[in-house]
Amino acid sequence: MSDISASLRPRDTANYFELFGVPPEFAIDAGRLDRAYRELQFRVHPDRHAAAAKNEQLAAARWAMLANEAYCTLKDTVARACHLLQLHGVDALDPAGAPIPAAFLVEQLEWRERIGDARALRDREALERLDDELAATANALERELARLLDRARDYAKAAEAVGKLRFLGRLRDDVEQALEVIVAETASPARL
Repeated sequence: MSDISASLRPRDTANYFELFGVPPEFAIDAGRLDRAYRELQFRVHPDRHAAAAKNEQLAAARWAMLANEAYCTLKDTVARACHLLQLHGVDALDPAGAPIPAAFLVEQLEWRERIGDARALRDREALERLDDELAATANALERELARLLDRARDYAKAAEAVGKLRFLGRLRDDVEQALEVIVAETASPARL
């Protein structure tokens, strides 16, 4: 069995795009990423190194964990954008570094009120319409994020878009929870 730590030498393991050999772009080729992930996991999976020396088993386990972490980061829209920004020296998770515009915060409060109203009225259709609206807004933001990161290279505006996407993600989680409560109440009317 070859020494896994010597056989795998990514140029920079802190750069997940380089780890998988994919271009550092927001608009990632998901199929290419999936293939690169499977190939790397095949090479480093701890089961393939079970008979190796203890240090090689540990190296394989570390590589497998790194591959999983990197893959999950690049598969997730917000995490991928944050990683790209981090590679350009921008911390998108720092509220001081990427303030959210006041107009968006007002819009976000209005969405929260709509969630509260629909929850109080147990209005499933209103929640589903709001979820569709939030999904459309998130999709438009993702297209804008791709433009900002891959073409314009406007990292400050991209960090702002990431902040908006994170807000939208939390709102959609709240909508989903409200829908689950309504569905559960509908299934168990005796609890009302």
